[in-house]
Amino acid sequence: MGAANIVIRHADSEDVDVIADVGAVSFRTTYADSSSAADVAGHLERYFSPATIRAEIGLRDRGYLIATIDTQPAGMAKWRHGSAPDSVPEPDSIALQQLYILPARQRHGLGGGFIDAVSQIAGERGARGIWLSVWDRADWAISF
Repeated sequence: MGAANIVIRHADSEDVDVIADVGAVSFRTTYADSSSAADVAGHLERYFSPATIRAEIGLRDRGYLIATIDTQPAGMAKWRHGSAPDSVPEPDSIALQQLYILPARQRHGLGGGFIDAVSQIAGERGARGIWLSVWDRADWAISF
């Protein structure tokens, strides 16, 4: 069997349902055991509903990325260009607000690929840095 064909690309309005599905499955898998069902459902509605994604996908200051492995959805990321919190040394930075990879698609280097893609976006926009928004109890994400 040959190497997997991995692609990370900018998402568009045709990708709304894929973003919603990948985000919801990944979020639920990651946080269902450490959060209440109501909190998980509220988060999914707020951040991964197709209506939310559709409203954001065309905005100039943010965007979504999609990762595929052999043309099948594998992960998604969301970035935003704007002012950073005081804890970020460079105020003109790109925030990597969401980075979710389907459990069966992990360990293919997609996390690093998303970081590279967001770094490229930062360079294209003249931003001076990137920072990752992480839940303070997500030790695995903090170490990443």
